[in-house]
Amino acid sequence: MKPPTKLVLPVIYLCASAASVALIWTADTVDLMGATILSLYVLMPVATVGTSLVSGLRNIYGRFAWIGILASGVLYMLIPYVTFSLANTLATGNLHAPDLMMLLVGSGVSLISYLVGLAIRHVRSAKTS
Repeated sequence: MKPPTKLVLPVIYLCASAASVALIWTADTVDLMGATILSLYVLMPVATVGTSLVSGLRNIYGRFAWIGILASGVLYMLIPYVTFSLANTLATGNLHAPDLMMLLVGSGVSLISYLVGLAIRHVRSAKTS
């Protein structure tokens, strides 16, 4: 039995996000910098590019693809917020706002990857016809 195609990509991205948060929270003080680099600059961009590219290639969500692009940006923004900002809030008691620049970065990477996927799909369909 095949899993529903529309659910596979969000589940992959949510698992990558959860793995990033868990990786940062479980790292000790020596490994925290490596865990941060691995999760924020390797794992999440690869997951964002991969899921957005496949979404564009297959055009799974049609005109609702913008929801996935925005969700990618929100999750990319929330990872530093639920790790470093939360740790700072717990230590000092000062509540910090999420960094909206991370929202733009995550959404931008997702949008570019989605558009590349659409372009590849368009070129493939033009070659076959």
